[in-house]
Amino acid sequence: MLKLELNNVLLAVTPPLQTTLHDIQYRPVPDFANYVADLSKIYELATQFGNLEHFIIAGRGGSITGFQALWGALGRFTTTKDVHILNTTDPERILYLKNRCPLYTTLFILISKSGTTVDLIEDFFSFSEYKKLIITEAGEGTLRQLAQRLDLHTVEHPNIGGRFSANTECALCPASILYIPIDQVHAGFTHIYDECHPNKTWQENPALQLALALHLLEQKGYSEIYVPLYGEELYGFQEYIVQLMHETVCKQGQGQTFYTAMAPEAEHHTNQRFLGGKKNVAGLFLKVDQHADAGVTRVPESLRTIPLRNGSLGDIHDIPLTQTLQFEYQGTLRDAMDLGIPTLTISLDKITPYTVGELLGFWQYVAVYSAWLRGVNPFDQPAVENAKKISFELRKNYGRV
Repeated sequence: MLKLELNNVLLAVTPPLQTTLHDIQYRPVPDFANYVADLSKIYELATQFGNLEHFIIAGRGGSITGFQALWGALGRFTTTKDVHILNTTDPERILYLKNRCPLYTTLFILISKSGTTVDLIEDFFSFSEYKKLIITEAGEGTLRQLAQRLDLHTVEHPNIGGRFSANTECALCPASILYIPIDQVHAGFTHIYDECHPNKTWQENPALQLALALHLLEQKGYSEIYVPLYGEELYGFQEYIVQLMHETVCKQGQGQTFYTAMAPEAEHHTNQRFLGGKKNVAGLFLKVDQHADAGVTRVPESLRTIPLRNGSLGDIHDIPLTQTLQFEYQGTLRDAMDLGIPTLTISLDKITPYTVGELLGFWQYVAVYSAWLRGVNPFDQPAVENAKKISFELRKNYGRV
């Protein structure tokens, strides 16, 4: 179950903004919320490739961040499989993976909607001898043509933008191969899509409520959003959140900068910026309420009188480790509130395939609503393409006089 809390954030809706919110209720449902992946076909592929031991999942941007979030929350702590994300052509990374992943026990999965991402194609050739599974859209894209020429296994990427593809074959297919229960993940998506449907008012729609809060904060000068993640299972959401919010919202001079960090480690550096720096940062905490029971802090009786801050080691004796992480969150939250800094909190009761699906779908709708509130198109990325064109021209001219 997902819960949203607002602190030091006043949702003052002006008449013009009320009109925008009313119009949103009559917007068509985005394609990503209507799409239903063919789980039976995905299970067939999982059966075919699930006996392998090593997996390299290659992609760029949104087509891979959804899987990365799924894997970080549900796979990396439970599986015995050797799984690696490849989102670069860094030669050191490629050499490491070749040395780590044996040729005949590795599946190389490439994910690209267009199939024309140049550095991903270069990854394709770097691992030319490996077993491959290609996830790309139908048509004449380069990756699709390579798959046809070389008779490679292919899964169709639906006509949905990569950053909104976490509930499609792009993420669900590699997740299923790695034994993540995708039916439960999909159920979580389905539930949150209903909870955040455009026909619901902002008061009953948590994604629209968060988008509205962020929009109002931007109007008040809060141009940066600090997102500390309290829970190792949330590690994979770092790039997922940044990808969605930057590429969906930041257009026509609008949108906020999101920076995510793992907490409580981030308290030792970014809290100084958040709490003591320029006052243009709001906090958006993401936390999990229930964690696996790892016991309690045991301090031998003979050591309990040793000083610790304004108390002693005895003060931390017999406290469950699950509670200590909550104390860290509460410390930063209370400090921010005392300083009058706006804060918001997204809580999951616990990490399950269902709640991870909810969280993934929730952020998709937050991004779309944030774009609609600002009057920009959520589904394009005009500032992304030019750098790609320049980098390809540099390749074409390499070695030429």
